Amino acid sequence: MTVYTSLNSLDFDLSDVTNRERDFDVLMAHPEYFDVKYEINPYMDSSNKVNNQEAFKQWENLKSIYESLGYNVHVLEPVEGLPDLVFTANQSFPYFHNGHREVVLSNMASKHRQNEVEQLNDWYKKSEFKIRRIDRNKIFEGMGDAIKHPSKDLIWGGHGIRTSVDAYKALNNYTRSKIVTLKIDNNRFYHLDTCFTVLDSKTVLIAPDAFSKESLAKIHRLWPTVIEAPINEAAESFACNAHCPDKESVIIQEGNTQTEELLESHGFKVVETDTSEFMKAGGSVFCMKMMIPSLN
Repeated sequence: MTVYTSLNSLDFDLSDVTNRERDFDVLMAHPEYFDVKYEINPYMDSSNKVNNQEAFKQWENLKSIYESLGYNVHVLEPVEGLPDLVFTANQSFPYFHNGHREVVLSNMASKHRQNEVEQLNDWYKKSEFKIRRIDRNKIFEGMGDAIKHPSKDLIWGGHGIRTSVDAYKALNNYTRSKIVTLKIDNNRFYHLDTCFTVLDSKTVLIAPDAFSKESLAKIHRLWPTVIEAPINEAAESFACNAHCPDKESVIIQEGNTQTEELLESHGFKVVETDTSEFMKAGGSVFCMKMMIPSLN
């Protein structure tokens, strides 16, 4: 398999990519210690205090949405001093390999978040995943930047702000999946999951202003349908940090009315939720969960 770093290197269509096993469970982390204690992205302002009671209510509601869609939600225990542990999309990249559960652990860019990874390491060990690691000198921020194509053995790899482009060669060595890299050129979108939402095997929602010209061309080269979110909703209301776990229902921060109309016009069911307390730390729906291979 190959890591595709340039437009000219793309020598396949989606129909050429083999199918993969789906992820059936959800991993979230209890928000007891969630807060804005430092500033490591454009949304964080440590003077903007979190309403802990409201944050828990919002987290519980998101958890219940996944459960109502038929997903088994596992909850990671909170750890004092790790306020961003709640963003479980960032610390790892779990996957099936030859029918077995494996996970590549992240190398977080910020020292404030590095200890979160060991909490995930312990949980994955207890859950009998094979643990994989990437060289420490390569920044890799899990599924914040490495996003699986629905039902295809293909990974979309964001880089340019956090994750190092050379981390994807190591990820490819473990997963054996095709990886198409996408360069993010806009600091407002510091992770791929803030500007790129896979919906079904043929449809993606993006913030076009986030990407380099070549990366935007890669997206349009491979995806049959590309929905473009308005820049104000993507940059201010996390419209592209939505999640479509079942190829039908799009869980999205409430109030993104233009994006919601676009989704509905393409046949998707919009499921609004409020993640405003978590947006203070730079995350919304996609950041707050990790899809994992079923533990059953």
